[in-house]
Amino acid sequence: MPPKRITRSMVDNTKDKIDKKKKNRALKTQKAKKIATKTSRKESNARERLLEYKREYMRARREKIREDPVEYENYCRNEKKRYYKRKEEGKIKMVQELSVKEQRAKRKYDRERKREYRALKKQQLMEDEQQPTKKKLVSVKESSKDQRRHSSQLAELKNQNLALKIALKKMTKKVQKLRSIQAKHADIIKSNALDNLLLDTMNDGQSKNNRERKAVEVRDMESCEAKLTNARETSPELERNGAPQT
Repeated sequence: MPPKRITRSMVDNTKDKIDKKKKNRALKTQKAKKIATKTSRKESNARERLLEYKREYMRARREKIREDPVEYENYCRNEKKRYYKRKEEGKIKMVQELSVKEQRAKRKYDRERKREYRALKKQQLMEDEQQPTKKKLVSVKESSKDQRRHSSQLAELKNQNLALKIALKKMTKKVQKLRSIQAKHADIIKSNALDNLLLDTMNDGQSKNNRERKAVEVRDMESCEAKLTNARETSPELERNGAPQT
């Protein structure tokens, strides 16, 4: 059998097939890259959200701890121990131990932070000077003793508020129970109230009768005394005998 003759059309067809395969591969890689970038973006956004939520939670927790002086002291002690432990393990490095590039970046970051802090303090001072009549809510530099005193006062007030809330809840429960009992036994309460009213009316009648009797007795006594005085005045024999006159 003689070998097949290779024509120009056959060569063009093979080239087209190869080009199509290359294009398909490129499209597949592009799609895979797009999907990977999308997933990486989503993952990074989710990670950032989680980190923000964690930062907010830790900030609120620290503020809550600062209100109680005992908890704040324990927190500071534990943080100090943690810092020294991480330093020994080599997780925290001093500026001298860093490379030249890292030292430059660290110093630049520290300078920016200090600049922001000074600007904030300056703004607070300006606001305090503009409003001298109002009380200063935030002092520029407060001693540790004042902070502890304020935190202890705040803690006491919070405890009092909690106790008042608990007492209020108990009283509301008692009132609800009494109202439910009143609603259940409304007929009995009404009958008891009527009986009490009848008893009150009977007692009022008896007291009125007693008062009338006393008044009659007083009148009788007065009339008897008047008759005696008249008889003594009219009879001269009693005066001769030396009877005592009233």
